[in-house]
Amino acid sequence: MPDNDEMVYYRLTATARFMSGLEKTNIVTVLVSDDAIPVVSSTQTIFSPINDAFIAQLGSALGRNYFYKVDLMSLTGTIDFSSYAANIPNLVTSNGSYLFKYLTNVTGIILDGCTNITNTASSIQADDKRQFLFDNMPNLRTLSIQNCTGLTGDVDLTTCNDLE
Repeated sequence: MPDNDEMVYYRLTATARFMSGLEKTNIVTVLVSDDAIPVVSSTQTIFSPINDAFIAQLGSALGRNYFYKVDLMSLTGTIDFSSYAANIPNLVTSNGSYLFKYLTNVTGIILDGCTNITNTASSIQADDKRQFLFDNMPNLRTLSIQNCTGLTGDVDLTTCNDLE
């Protein structure tokens, strides 16, 4: 099992060849991680937009007051933070990491009007205090950061190859 908050990804590829000559390949990603500690709790402002996205995707609420890594990684589609923009101070999770680390399958992030969010957050427990890291979001297609006046400097999107 990986140490602490580390996640280890394994990419598995399987190819089936049929008698007809047809060949099909499937690729899956397996994540190994300790998931005993909640990542986002209902006491955090970021809980509400995540919960809204969960309801929109799955048709009902999660049924508890916190999200684990596996809950966040199961989300697809877009998470819209703009309705809560005035109240969101940062994207720091309750385990001291940054939210985007766990949104590996999300295709859209809307942060319009989140004026309090900055590129970094001193409350992140790792040495790197950046909260605008998109390295774990290969499926990101849409990013809207209009009127995010707290963001300064560059936002590195080099790992997001399919942004529209």
